[in-house]
This record gives sequence, C-alpha cells and structure tokens, in this order.
Amino acid sequence: MLATAMKVRLLTLLLVLGSLLTTEAAGSFINLWFDGKKLLESGDRVESTAKFRECYEGAIEAANANYAWPAADRTASGYYSLGDIDEAGLFAQKALVDLSRLEEPNAVQCVIVRVSLLTMVERRHQNQGRIGEAWRTVRLASAALRGQDPTSISDAPVLKLEEVDKLLPAYQGYAYRLIERNADYLDLTGRSDESLELLASASAQVKSRWDRLPPQAILYAAKIRAGHINMLDFLGYKEEAIKQLQALLEDTLRVPSLKGYHANQKLNLLRHVSQWEGPSEEILEQVREAAEIHKKYGPQFAKHTDQFVAKMEMDLHRSKEAMEKLVKSLADARRRGNMFDALYHDRDQITAKIRLGEVIDDSVFISQLDEARRQGNKRAEPTLYTIFANHLVDQGRMSEAMLLYREALRMVRSFGRPMHQFEILCGILDASVLAGDKRSIQEAYDELVKVLASAKDRPDYRLAQIALTRAYALVALDRSDEARVVLEEARKQTKDLPEWMVRFLRPEITDQIFAPAATVAAEKVKSVVEPIEIQPIEVVSMVAPGVLAETRLTIENPRDAWVSGHLVAVGPGAVFNEGTLELNASQPVATVKLALEIPAGNQYFVPCYAAGASNGTSLKVDFRWSDPETEPSTWEVQWKAAAADKIVLDASLLGSNPFRSLLLYHQLNLPEGMDDAPFRMIAPQPMRIEYYDADKQRLLGIDANGNGDFAEVGDFLCPAAGDVQAVWIGKDTGRMLEVRIFGVDGKGISLKDGPVILRAESMKDGKWEMETENVLRNRVGR
Repeated sequence: MLATAMKVRLLTLLLVLGSLLTTEAAGSFINLWFDGKKLLESGDRVESTAKFRECYEGAIEAANANYAWPAADRTASGYYSLGDIDEAGLFAQKALVDLSRLEEPNAVQCVIVRVSLLTMVERRHQNQGRIGEAWRTVRLASAALRGQDPTSISDAPVLKLEEVDKLLPAYQGYAYRLIERNADYLDLTGRSDESLELLASASAQVKSRWDRLPPQAILYAAKIRAGHINMLDFLGYKEEAIKQLQALLEDTLRVPSLKGYHANQKLNLLRHVSQWEGPSEEILEQVREAAEIHKKYGPQFAKHTDQFVAKMEMDLHRSKEAMEKLVKSLADARRRGNMFDALYHDRDQITAKIRLGEVIDDSVFISQLDEARRQGNKRAEPTLYTIFANHLVDQGRMSEAMLLYREALRMVRSFGRPMHQFEILCGILDASVLAGDKRSIQEAYDELVKVLASAKDRPDYRLAQIALTRAYALVALDRSDEARVVLEEARKQTKDLPEWMVRFLRPEITDQIFAPAATVAAEKVKSVVEPIEIQPIEVVSMVAPGVLAETRLTIENPRDAWVSGHLVAVGPGAVFNEGTLELNASQPVATVKLALEIPAGNQYFVPCYAAGASNGTSLKVDFRWSDPETEPSTWEVQWKAAAADKIVLDASLLGSNPFRSLLLYHQLNLPEGMDDAPFRMIAPQPMRIEYYDADKQRLLGIDANGNGDFAEVGDFLCPAAGDVQAVWIGKDTGRMLEVRIFGVDGKGISLKDGPVILRAESMKDGKWEMETENVLRNRVGR
C-alpha cells in the first residue's frame, strides 16, 4: 500500500481505538503498537514491522479486535515494503483466518484491511508461479469488497466495472486496483485482447470523472490508465500509447498526491518516445535527470529506476557499463525474491548480450523458458520462442527455427496479439530465404502479404522491416524489379514516420540486397532431412451409440524445404471433403488420397469424422504418407456406452527441448443429460500439460507437472464452471479439447523404461473415470 492510502486508513482506524483494555497484557501490545508507529516514522521499517507483528500476536491472543485489525494491516504492508513478498503473503493468509474469528470494530475499515491482506496473498502466489491461485485471490478480494468474508468461500465472480459506482467512495480505489489486476491476469494467461478491452473501458470511465474521483481512488485510477497505455504499447499501438501517456501526465500533474507517480510516468514517456523516435543522447540525458527526481520520492519509486536507465543506455551505446548495470538489476531482483521481475531482467540481459555479439548457448533460452513456465507466465512465451528462433537462424538451423516461429505464431494469434504476428512472419520468410527452398520462400512471402492486406490495424512501426524482408525474398525468387517496387512503395507509405523507423529503407542499405554477394550459400545452412511425422500413431475412440466420432491428425514437415506428397486413408466410406476425412461404418472400405504440399517447418491438420452403423459396427481406418520413411497411423472407433479410448503418440520429437510439444485431441463423451464435465490428465512422471479449446484456441488450463492438481507452482486454471478444480469442457468449449504436452526442466520425457501412459479422466456422478489412455513412445527405429 502507498503511504497516502495507508494514512487515510490508519487515521480512521485510530478513532476506533478509544475503548482500550487496562490489563497488563493489553498494555503490552498497546505499547508495541505505538513503538512500531514511532519506528516507522523514523524510517526503521525492519524494527517497526517486527513491533507491529508482536502487537498483532498479542492482540489476537487477547481477542482484541481494535488492535488486531490495524496491526495485521501494518505487519503485512511492512513485509511487502521490505521486499519480502513471501513473508507478507504467508502472514496475510494466516491473518485472514485469525481475523475472521473476531468482531469487526469498523465495518468499512475491516473490508479495506481484508482487501489489503488479500493483495499480499495474491502477490505471493504470483511470485511463486501460482498464477491461477493469484487470479482466484483477486476474485476473493472482489467478494471482500462486496462485504463477504473471503475465508468462507472458495471462489467468487470478478468485480465488474459497473459495480464501482455502487461501492462506497472509500472502496473505489481498491475496486480499480482489482479491475487492473484482473486485466493483468487475462494478459498473463493468454487473453491479451480481452485485457485490452477491459482496460480501455475502465480507462475511459476514470478519465470521464478524473476531477470528481474520491481522493482514495485517484492513485489506482491513474494505474488503470497506465495499464491501458502499457497494453496499447505492448500490443503494437505505439502512437496511441504515447498520446494517452501525455494526457495522463497532464492530469497527474494537477494532483499533489501523485507527484511520485507523475515522475514514474515521465520516465515511461521518455522510454516510449525513445522507442518511437530512436535513442539519442538528448533523450538519455532527460532520462537520467527524470530518474534522479524519481528516486527522491522513496525506495518504492527507485526500485526499478537503475535498470530502466541501463536499458536506455544499452539501446544507445551497447556498452559493457550498461551491461554491468543490467546484471546488477537482475541480481537485485533475485535477492529480493521477486522472480517475476527477475524473468524480464534476465531477458533484457540476454538481448543485450546478443547485441554485444556474445555467443549464447541453447541452454540459456531453455532456462528462460523453464523459468517463465515455473511462473505460469504465458505473456512471455511467444517472445521467448521468437528470440530463440532468431538465435537458431543465426546458427544456420532453419528447420528448427521455422517450427518455433510457427508455434510463436500460433500463440500470438491465440492470445489476441495480431500486431505481433508480423515480426514472426518476417522471421519465417527470412529463414526460408536462408534455407534456399524457393517454394517455401514463395509460400512464406504469400502468407505475409495476405496477412498484411487483411490486417485490421496496420503495424506502421514495422513497415520498413516488412518491406525489406519482402524485397530480400523477391530477390531470392529472381524478381528484383518487384523488389524495387516494394521498396519504393514502402518509402511513400513511411514518409511521415520517424527517421529511426525508416532507416532500413535508405538506398545505401537496400541497394545491398541486389548485390550478388547478398545470396546466402546453401552450404551455410545445416539441412535436416527428417521423415514426415503423422501424429498420433494410433487412436482408439470409444463413442456413445449415435454420436459422431471425431479426431484430428497432425502432419508435420520438420525439414527446411517444401514437401509434396499424399495422405492416403483406407477405411469404410472414406472420402476427403475439402481437406476433412469423412467415414461411415455402414459403407464399404474405400481408399482415398489427399494431395498435400507442406511448407518447411510447418504443420497440416486433418479433421476426421466417423458415423456409426445402426448395428453398432466398429470402424478402422489406416493412414500413411506417400514417403515410406513415415510411420503409418490408425484410427479405430467403437460405439459403446462406457469404455476408455486409447491414443498412441510418438514422443521422439520432444527430445530434450522443452520448446517442442506433442499435440493431441480429446473428444469428451458425456452421458445423456450432461452439458459439461471437469477433465484432467494424470502423468506418471513430470510433464507439462496445456489444455486449449480446440475451436477457439483459448487456453483453459495448465498443469505444470502433470499430476492433475491445478493449484501448484506454474499451474493455471480458467475460472471453473463448477466447484471441481479441473478443466471444464462441453457447454462453453465444445467437446473437442486440444492438449499440448511438453517436457519440463530442460528435459524431454523419459522413455528409457518403455512407453509412458497418461490417463485422461472426466468426472461423472462425482467420480473420476478414465476417458482415454494416452501412450507416449518413440517412433520405430529411433
């Protein structure tokens, strides 16, 4: 809590402290309260926090609510201000239970204390990687603002924007904080578009009433606006972010209590301007001056300032001195136990090392990914995939790079980040050019142009990069005249953009791509000739009579060149209908072929549907690729009321790289009358399991170690449709679930003792029942 909000809260609480006990024990904890207060005023946060905790424990023992409530608040806030996030959350969690047994001497202030304590619990969960639990704590805090005791419920609806006006003025600042945190968790869990929409609505509301907001609400109203600005910038709307930030600075300047926050946002504005106009000595000097002003407002404002300045220095000078400051900032974050901040400091350090020309080992990127996943941080993953893919391109490992680019592309589209796809599409095109396969270059080029033409919002800040990448590809396709046209059109499109953004379109740079030396020799690329992969290897589906069976095949091209061939299917009633295989158990066996051309490092998905016969006849279909090196696949369907399915997957591709995953689909079989049901998978060894809605591609849950418990480190679970803490599928998601399986801790899944079996279970009539047996094994010959 900030000092202003704390003073308002404590002044009110102290009015309650008129009726005091006169016993020796009471005097003891009363004296501790005032001792703690004096120590805090003198700046000794360590000793003051210790005194407040002693006061709290004495008050709890004496069942004195008048002192227990404010002492709990001061103790938790003290630990947090000292950077001890873990202890602050642990204490707050215990205090919430203790205080629930006491009377509430002041209903308004007790609600505020509950929300404040839940804030500490939430931060501890987030810092430990319990993102799902952290988000649930935000919802419990919403219930506390509504007047509920959070210890008496397991979950609650999140606070809605329209509820703010119905709350007391003293609560409205906390309401805005909860809305901001809800938006943050939407973004962290892969729903960035929903986060932006929420923040835009909330920002519009607080701006419309800026001069009429209660004093207690003004800080978090400002943070709502800043959160909206940060999301605009993150998602690529950079000009709008600068415009909104300039307006926020004007408004915060008029509020005396926001002087420190104004200084913080002044630094952010300089950062945004530097990224838009390009780094310069003038801006860097302004940053240093603003940083010194910023630090004067207290340690809580100075915490990130040095690291902020170091990033700006690295942008301009790429110096070893700036690198040393980044290393120190990372060490400080780790020392404080703030692993969430440390993740981003570490990424800044890796990026800086690449800029300085240092050689980076694969293990560095794998370690970064493991840490992001330990924290349950999906926000960071697409960027990590892209950075690693760029590294693989530099290493000449084009096929590996393209597979990772494709996964990053899937994520940013799934997470609602459309502007992010252009950097990735440019990476795919660059890798295709370097690999030298013209068909793959053409496909990647066409994809980039198509997405650019259909984009709702044009990514102006990337237009120069996109044009240069296109021109480079056109030259590789022996279409130099078209490349010159693309560059000339880009110069016209970008004439109003800052010089920093269009520097790559200068003739002295673009002329180089037409020189013969620009062609990359094929021998520099580490070509890979792996067999085409069909996944799963085997599927056995048990479907209720009368229900259409469904599965999906994934065909992956792990090579750095385009592949042409046929998927051959042999089964009853087999017919390919616009890329979808349709089968009918009551019809004779047929052999059909689907002609496919799969670009380098790409996947093709084949939906498969099977209708049963009236007599319940089972069905079997065989799949094979035209290349004899590829292992065939089979799908068997049996129409039975109650039985378990089976899916066999090739785990060979996982190797020791946690960036790669196995993909499988589950069709949930529900008894008649059930609309949805909880679902989980249980693994016999640690593995990361991610659950997605197969149609909408929304993330539903993450089980970081595959044990079926969604409340542990690295786990995440969307707000559940019922009391069971598992992934709910059916009514809101459809019955087809997409599951992705990863290795953990930089290791692949161990198959040294033979195949590994995962149980896929759904709950019916209050009991977990096995839906599918998932078998992971190595491909024959590997």
